[in-house]
Amino acid sequence: MLTIDYANIRAYTNIINGLILTYWHWGTDIHIFGRVVSLADVFDALTHARCYKKAWEVADVIAYIEDHRGTQFDPELVDIFLEHVDEFKAIV
Repeated sequence: MLTIDYANIRAYTNIINGLILTYWHWGTDIHIFGRVVSLADVFDALTHARCYKKAWEVADVIAYIEDHRGTQFDPELVDIFLEHVDEFKAIV
């Protein structure tokens, strides 16, 4: 059974290059769960409407993620995301 350390997931608020250090971790010091949740959370938040904003077009979200590869998002995870982007589009 998979056990998740939720304390590590909170680290997703960090930015990969260390500009925002909520918990004083950056890069690969941020647990993999946190790095994955960060990418998934932004994809989900931007592709869905909220009471304060309209949903972004999927192409615009992909461009945003690509633009923030290596700064906001783990570059390796962005590469994996882009390899499977059609699967993510199917979910939206």
